[in-house]
Amino acid sequence: MAPERTWPWAFAALVSAALLLGGLVALAATDADPAPALLWKLRLVRGLAALLVGACLAVSGALLQGVMRNDLVEPGLLGVNAGGNLAAMVAMLVAPELALTSPGTMALVGWSGALAACLLVFALGRGPGGYRPTQLLLT
Repeated sequence: MAPERTWPWAFAALVSAALLLGGLVALAATDADPAPALLWKLRLVRGLAALLVGACLAVSGALLQGVMRNDLVEPGLLGVNAGGNLAAMVAMLVAPELALTSPGTMALVGWSGALAACLLVFALGRGPGGYRPTQLLLT
């Protein structure tokens, strides 16, 4: 494989190894002493989750920079932020108890709205020659 195509595989292997190591360490921790159990079962899992989320944000930013051919691009440029906010606000208006009792569901609703906005912009911005940054910006 060409060097530019090997980095996604290396990244996926690194994340998989980190998650596997964290799972094995969490399973090996005993409940006799609560301090190691807290460290391995709570802190390590949260740390690995933060690492995974940060890596996903970095990859999404790099993909957005590549598509738009601009090093200073941000998610608000294509309406990703607005789509997530709109979906969250509609969910809060339709089911206010959902916003108060289930923040995880609200995060999922916001993520779904951001994904829908991004897909809509890409669907509307496709021209005869494929995707061009100026066409995506004007959509």
